[in-house]
Amino acid sequence: MKTKRIHGPTRSQRCKMKITKSQLKQIIQEELQQVLSEKTLFSTLIDLLGKDHSARYKGKKGKETADFERLLKQMWNAEVDRSFIKSVKLVHWLMSGDPTQFLTTSSKDEISTEGYLPDEPMVSNFAKGTQIGVLIDGYVTFAMRSGGGTGFFGARGLPEKWKSSGMVKRAPAKKANFRHKLIFNSESQFRSAGTYNEFIVDNWKASALVAVGGLENPFYKELYAYSKESGLPIVNENGEKVELKDPASFSMGKKFTTGASRLMRGAMPEGKQNENF
Repeated sequence: MKTKRIHGPTRSQRCKMKITKSQLKQIIQEELQQVLSEKTLFSTLIDLLGKDHSARYKGKKGKETADFERLLKQMWNAEVDRSFIKSVKLVHWLMSGDPTQFLTTSSKDEISTEGYLPDEPMVSNFAKGTQIGVLIDGYVTFAMRSGGGTGFFGARGLPEKWKSSGMVKRAPAKKANFRHKLIFNSESQFRSAGTYNEFIVDNWKASALVAVGGLENPFYKELYAYSKESGLPIVNENGEKVELKDPASFSMGKKFTTGASRLMRGAMPEGKQNENF
């Protein structure tokens, strides 16, 4: 018995098939939503690595390490030029492009920021894929020209004693124990070439949302939604206020271009405690 072959539409039939503008819009939106909801290759790799910066505080030498790092932080605070530090613009960058989760966490937790001189554009060397961040006011407890390794990846291993008073961040001795790697004043090297500096900030509050490129930033949609909800203004990399425009009013071409740009950049989901460096 021969199996009956099922034929698809003929060429002439395919040519007659049409898709409406609304159908095309729905297809594009569904496809973008599907891809954006999945983890990127980069974020999956990070999860597999699962680096835990708190490992150095465990074991026989854990307390000794913590005590030494605490001392180095105290020594920095005793010598730093506070007037200079207060002139630095501080931005906490978001690899996800969405500020919602970060801005609902406790301001008692010390956070990592990139620092910028007064006339320097706020462009991230850390969150290069999104260039979305939060401009921060707060008390700087430490600063170094090259960031990294100051906290807990994904908040794993957070000490019980910090859950009420707030999470503490400290730089590892391999960085903090070398004066030339730290930022004390205007004479200090502000940033290592091609990297991001790090300013640890305590008792912080958000003063604005930052979108490099303003309305042209592919992740402007997330900032627009949070700005409308919170009342926080959006500024561009030069600190200029961005006049809000509803992304829903953007042309179909702009929406498609924005969606394609988002896919190419690939946003990394934020960890529960937004550990970034």
